[in-house]
Amino acid sequence: MASTAGPSYNGEPRTLGQHIATRLVQIGVTDFFGVPGDYNLQPAWLLCCTSRFSAVSWQLLDELEKDTGLKGKWCCNELNAGYAADGYARAKGVGCCVVTFTVGGLSAINAIAGAYAENLPVVCICGGPNSNDFASNRLIHHTLGRKFDFMQELNCFKEVTAEQPVYICVCCNLAGLHHPSFDSSPIPYSLSTKQSNPRSLQAAIEAAAGFLGGKQKPVALAGSLLRVGKARKQFMEFVEAAGYPFANMAASKGLVPESSEQYMGTYWGQISAPYVSEVVESADAYLVAGPLLNDYASVGYTLGISDAKMVRVDPYRVTIAGGKGGQVFGCVRMDDFLAGLARRVQKNGTSLDIFRWGRLYSPPPEVPPSAAGSPLQTKVLFKRVQGLLQPTTLLLAETGDAIFNCQKMVLPEGCQYSCTILEALLCCHNHRYTIEVEIHDGPYNKIKNWDYVKLVQAMHNEEGALYAVRVRTEEELAEAFIYARNEGADKLCFIECMIHRRVRIPENDRMVLR
Repeated sequence: MASTAGPSYNGEPRTLGQHIATRLVQIGVTDFFGVPGDYNLQPAWLLCCTSRFSAVSWQLLDELEKDTGLKGKWCCNELNAGYAADGYARAKGVGCCVVTFTVGGLSAINAIAGAYAENLPVVCICGGPNSNDFASNRLIHHTLGRKFDFMQELNCFKEVTAEQPVYICVCCNLAGLHHPSFDSSPIPYSLSTKQSNPRSLQAAIEAAAGFLGGKQKPVALAGSLLRVGKARKQFMEFVEAAGYPFANMAASKGLVPESSEQYMGTYWGQISAPYVSEVVESADAYLVAGPLLNDYASVGYTLGISDAKMVRVDPYRVTIAGGKGGQVFGCVRMDDFLAGLARRVQKNGTSLDIFRWGRLYSPPPEVPPSAAGSPLQTKVLFKRVQGLLQPTTLLLAETGDAIFNCQKMVLPEGCQYSCTILEALLCCHNHRYTIEVEIHDGPYNKIKNWDYVKLVQAMHNEEGALYAVRVRTEEELAEAFIYARNEGADKLCFIECMIHRRVRIPENDRMVLR
């Protein structure tokens, strides 16, 4: 089918850079994260005066921004840009970063590797040398290792861009190149997703329904790969039809609604929410959707759940009673399976009744107010944070004290959670590398303490609106939160919380012991 004429920019023919921008917008990218560098910024003639192209400012970054649907967000370094694209992909489905050749790409590669590990689609676009330099035997800056070998950066990215992240290198003299094909509307994407095999899907549904139907106390667990399977809606359809109580695993907090009457909390072995591990590990069957059972999620492989009692639902496979004598069904999409099983499962609320009765006798502990003027405690800080959460809140938790305490919070419907830019930043300053102290103390855990309030003020440099304050007590924290929610609502609020250095996190202690 012939394509129709596409948009032009100021009446001029479209360029390669503009064509790439159009394609990015079509897959859902409206913002990219970039760092200017010579190969994605300078005119081609500055990089290679012998180029056959005229001395026009063909800048990749400028060409990308000519698309009104795509805007650049500028970062301080490429690793920062890569991680920003990672976070963008978590929130919107796909992200993009733009860097310069070799030094920029290798700086971003840890972030791209992280996106690969988390099954996140991120596009990394790199501005490269002139196309005619590749066979010229010229010694070009930012190349490394073997002389005249321009493929080494590409080879590095091959290892971490299989399937999910994408690496695209655009020669600096081609970003502004016009071509007639760019003036027509691009051929529509026809990316076919993996489909379930109908016979395998039906067999998996029948086998799982039979397996669960013969049990007395089944439960359901939501794992982090639920996002990869795009099956959050179908998971909730299943648990509502089944009547099972359900819990999230540590890395999947925020993927399922915590306002549901069937929600128990976080299942994390010995550091689970109150009475959750007792119900899960005493169940005679569990449907686990999208588990990623690494050493961290399994508390050192000590979870008290058995493959023999499990219906494990991976993004494209279902395993029932795994191990010897189990059944495996391939070519089965997670969303198709959960939706189909919701129509076949027998309702069973026994485990939910057990959980409700147990919670009556082991309710979550209350955090009493601090004595006036006493040092700020971690549990008091997070009690106050809980009161700030709204349906529109995005809660980010860093590894360590924050992730253990945020697992205890109840997220309002619509509140997003992610661990690894906010209107309010809380810096928990406990004077040392505390999480490592719990593992093994030594002089290397005594770190130089910065004045983080002044650091943020220096970065701010009178641009935009900033509220930066240091708090030492619960009273000061409460005042800071009140300001942040009122006068500081249109400001970036940075609150440095001076935590008592002898505060211990019991969940971290149990994790270390495991």
